[in-house]
Amino acid sequence: MSIYAHLIHSCTILRETITGEDKLGNADTSESTAATGVACRLVEKSKRIWSDEKQESMVLTVYKLLVGPGTNLQARDVISNVVLEDGTTVSGRFEVVSLLARRGRSLKHNSADLERVS
Repeated sequence: MSIYAHLIHSCTILRETITGEDKLGNADTSESTAATGVACRLVEKSKRIWSDEKQESMVLTVYKLLVGPGTNLQARDVISNVVLEDGTTVSGRFEVVSLLARRGRSLKHNSADLERVS
């Protein structure tokens, strides 16, 4: 079975681009669309961790994104407009925290750890 049979969601990838410099010489950036309608799979998992500070267990939600091997995905990209298989759109945006290339004899798919930003 191909990896593309598992990529049942679609999303938009936004990337920060440098547009110039401000008055202080710092980079002036804007967000632009890098790709639209990308086949992907958003996986949401929750796990319990123990908090020594609060002396109780807390539920932590972890997000992963799976994309095909040809997708140009970089750290700090923003993922938005995630459309699930039933047509509903996930509210909020996610930032790519880290990228993990899954390899066998060749690159099978890319996996990214996400963090919800809004």
